[in-house]
Amino acid sequence: MRLATAAAAARIGRARRGLAGAPPTPPPPPPGPEDCCQSGSCAACVWDVYYETLMARGIVSAFEATEARLEREATIRKREAEGQAATAGVPADRGHGETGGEGARE
Repeated sequence: MRLATAAAAARIGRARRGLAGAPPTPPPPPPGPEDCCQSGSCAACVWDVYYETLMARGIVSAFEATEARLEREATIRKREAEGQAATAGVPADRGHGETGGEGARE
């Protein structure tokens, strides 16, 4: 019985040394701007899938992945707020009314 255990331990040791000597797998490329809708409401965001892949490969920790997700969501909320502030008080027919612009009549 000890002989089998020693042989198994030797195989495991050889396998670990082989894995340790192998070059690390490069991380996958991050999603491009066209891959994410930036709504923050997708059930499986491409960025979540990306960070899950990085976690599975041991490239980032769960903490780092969560931190990146929270930062991305804050950026989306900030853009939405800026967009709402930029359009506040602007008439819907700006530039196309009766007083001027391309749509003005003479």
